[in-house]
Amino acid sequence: MTDNPLSRETLQLTLDGAMKVAEAARNKARELGINITIAIVDTGGHLLLLHRDSSGYHTVGVAQAKARTAASMGRHSAQLSAAINNAEHANDLSLYGGLTVLPGGVPLIIDGQRVGGIGASGASGEQDIAVAEAGAAALQG
Repeated sequence: MTDNPLSRETLQLTLDGAMKVAEAARNKARELGINITIAIVDTGGHLLLLHRDSSGYHTVGVAQAKARTAASMGRHSAQLSAAINNAEHANDLSLYGGLTVLPGGVPLIIDGQRVGGIGASGASGEQDIAVAEAGAAALQG
């Protein structure tokens, strides 16, 4: 730890960490019997890892938007829909780096510090959430 008021130490998700998250998410998708796209980003929303199991090509961009939303906002992507009072403003999220209110984006946390986000796309919202949560949980053990 540093006492310098001009900087702070932060944790960063490594490629090994992202691979661990992806493996846990992929295992959950297999358990559910679904094909899914998994995107893992760092806190800046930069893609660290992308995995696609025979899901539609559109799921790549959606998974990345879900991951960016969770990494940026620090909460599940679907939780943003409750914060938006009217559907007209939901479209405005795309102006802010491609954020989304679609379910399946979960923040990645290590030692209480946000290190990125995972997005899952290609199945039902409930299944996307289950896959993303399984991936995020891999960093807690």
